[in-house]
Amino acid sequence: MRDVAGDALVTVDAGAHMLVAMPLWHTDDPNAVLISSGLATMGFASPAAIGGAIAQPGRRVVCLTGDGALGMTLAELEVISRLALPIAVIVFNDSALRMIELKQDEAAHGGSNAVRYRDIDFAGAARALGVAAHRVASVPELERALSSGVGEDPVVIDAVVDPSGYSDVLRAIPGARTSV
Repeated sequence: MRDVAGDALVTVDAGAHMLVAMPLWHTDDPNAVLISSGLATMGFASPAAIGGAIAQPGRRVVCLTGDGALGMTLAELEVISRLALPIAVIVFNDSALRMIELKQDEAAHGGSNAVRYRDIDFAGAARALGVAAHRVASVPELERALSSGVGEDPVVIDAVVDPSGYSDVLRAIPGARTSV
C-alpha cells in the first residue's frame, strides 16, 4: 500500500475492513492516521477526510470506509466533488454491516436481515455526485483502478469484497468476541 499511499493522510471508519486494512498501512508519521479507534464511530472517515484535506491543503487523503458507513455519509461525496479535494475514497463493499453480523446473536437480533442489504453500486452513486469512480471485484481490477485513479481528484474505488475471511481475522485478535 505504501506505493499508493505515499505520504497521504488516511482516515478510517469502524468496521471489519479496518481489521484487514490497518495492518497493511505503514507510516512513520504519527499524525498520518485519523481513526475513531475505541469509539468505533461508523461514518467518521468521510467527514474526517474532508477536514484533513482542508486542514492540510495539497496533501493526498485516503479514506478507508465500509459500505455501511459510506451509505450513511454519501452526501459527503458531493462536498468532496464541489471542493475538488484530493481525496481517494476506498469503500469495502460486501453488502452488509459485517462487524455487527459477526458479533450479533442472530436469534436475538433479527438475523441476517438486520445487517445485510442489496448490492449498492457506490461507483455509480459517486459519479452521479460528480466524483470519478471505479468499481472493482478482483485484484487485477483494483490494480488497474489504482494506477489510473490515483491521479484523479477526487476518486472513489468501490471494491466489492469477499467477506469470508473477516471471521478468521476477528478470531485472531486476542479478546475479540465473535459468534462465528
